Amino acid sequence: MSVNRSSRPPQIVLFVTFAVFMSLNAQPSTAQQGGFIEDLFRSVAEAQLQREQRKRVEAETNARAPEPQAIDPRQVPVPPSVFPGGPLGPATPPSGREIDRPFPPNRNPPAGPSKTPTEARDPTKPGSITVRSREAADFVGNLVRFNAAITPLVEDMKRNSVKVPALRPLVPVGYRVNADTRALLGQCDGLAAPQTLVEPYCELDTRWRQLSFGLRSLDGLSSQCTGWVRECDQVCALMAKQLGVQPQFDREELRHVMLTAATYMQSLIDDLSLANLSPQDRDVLVRDVRLLRQHLLTESNHVNDSNYEEVVTRFTDFVSRWQKVSSRLAGMNDPHVRMRLERIGQCGTDTYALMWMPPPMPQIDVRAQVVGLQRSCTALLDQLSLRTLGKLPPPDQIRIVEMSRTLDDKCRQLARLSENRAAQRELAVSFSEVDETWVSLRRTLGTLATVDRQTLVAMDAACDGLRQIFGGSPRGSSLDYESLLSAAASLEGSTEYLQADIQRYERYFQPSSYRDAVVRSTTELHEASKQLHFELSRRADLATVQVPADAVVHAFDRLSHDLEDVERHGLTGSRAGVIQRAQRDLVPVVAQIGAALLDH
Repeated sequence: MSVNRSSRPPQIVLFVTFAVFMSLNAQPSTAQQGGFIEDLFRSVAEAQLQREQRKRVEAETNARAPEPQAIDPRQVPVPPSVFPGGPLGPATPPSGREIDRPFPPNRNPPAGPSKTPTEARDPTKPGSITVRSREAADFVGNLVRFNAAITPLVEDMKRNSVKVPALRPLVPVGYRVNADTRALLGQCDGLAAPQTLVEPYCELDTRWRQLSFGLRSLDGLSSQCTGWVRECDQVCALMAKQLGVQPQFDREELRHVMLTAATYMQSLIDDLSLANLSPQDRDVLVRDVRLLRQHLLTESNHVNDSNYEEVVTRFTDFVSRWQKVSSRLAGMNDPHVRMRLERIGQCGTDTYALMWMPPPMPQIDVRAQVVGLQRSCTALLDQLSLRTLGKLPPPDQIRIVEMSRTLDDKCRQLARLSENRAAQRELAVSFSEVDETWVSLRRTLGTLATVDRQTLVAMDAACDGLRQIFGGSPRGSSLDYESLLSAAASLEGSTEYLQADIQRYERYFQPSSYRDAVVRSTTELHEASKQLHFELSRRADLATVQVPADAVVHAFDRLSHDLEDVERHGLTGSRAGVIQRAQRDLVPVVAQIGAALLDH
């Protein structure tokens, strides 16, 4: 594209046309469910971008005092209606290719003079977006390339999460990255300098790097999936270089993890004061843990003003110092101390993931893990009394007895191999047989109220530890119970307050059919939230947990639809704002639950 600069105005205006075609291969009910979840994440992303944009506009307005200036008419940008292709002719990116831009579902593309009203209302037809510099066109072109790869990647993650259970915790992150990308594309209209989008791009960069690290750490992904990951990594690096930003990480989440670890270390100090140790050994251990805890608190205060390299260096140094202390603590064989060490170790694993660092090989004694597994198995079998088995149908009684005997034999065999210092491969094969038997038995035992939940949790923890050592993956549902439990508890508490608000303003709703619909949807949402919290607290399997999760998503969908026009049904002013704000606060929690538990 040649430009005669002497005959053109100095301000370059490029019009970049974007098009998208979105196809849904799922069944109608699945498509609506997946689209609803994506809309939830997108509403969160768009609301965040709008708040940031308002803040930037207010800051620029306050910083610049308006001064009268003489305007050269020759330098006034020509309206797009005069030159549909822009003052420089038909606009194309530097590569000469047209760039496709997807419009979010349920949102009309911006109408332009070159489009008919029908095309403007159809979100699958081409829309237009204006950029005002070649640098902006390069950035938006890369952003569209990123979106073209992340969209099929998320769909592939949803399909393969059945075969690769470890993908399920990453599906919500994929939804959020996809929604953030589309929301950021929606902010590019009229873009003159990409640097104005640094802050929202950094959030997108942070979430993508977290997702990329999680995907690259998994086995069993298709070559097509890994190809999309590489494409997104390359484009993300190009955009970061263009904006001049360093690798981004979730600073707020990292600081939260560090403070959580410091809390567990304080509990560890309290446990050591009650442990069966000599006063001298106790004082030495308490002093070392206290020093490390204070060091961790100090580092947490510098997270916001440190770059990636500095944080990685400090974290690596802390880990090397902590491993020396934790090895001495693990030798105490105290159950309370062991629990604190596991909690602190989980914080370290979370930090590795936040910083996209592969964790070191687990320094866990296989023998100790096997002994713990055998101890938990014995405690479990002691609870399978005749009274407990009598509550099952006769066919299930025989099956449970046979599987329990098999589990006990396999655990004893693994213990003998571990005691004789067998080869790692032989131990891994023996454990795989234990794991397979336990996963099949776990589904039935989880339904028996007389079986202690803590015993089941101890068996799950022992198997998870050995899976990490042998590099295996769970054969059952790999639900992140801790994060989902937190989300379910938050949802149950929030829906209880929402239900109370609805009941308080119930008399204002008109007509009675609308009032009944809102009350019914709110009640169903609260009851489904309670059931979901209960099923997760007893660590039910995926199929069982999906039932209340599906009820939560559908009840919230109906309630959101009813509350869209609550102001036209008798509730106005601040009262309507209270209800709508409470409903919006539930969006990210419902989206997390739906993305993690549904479509599998």
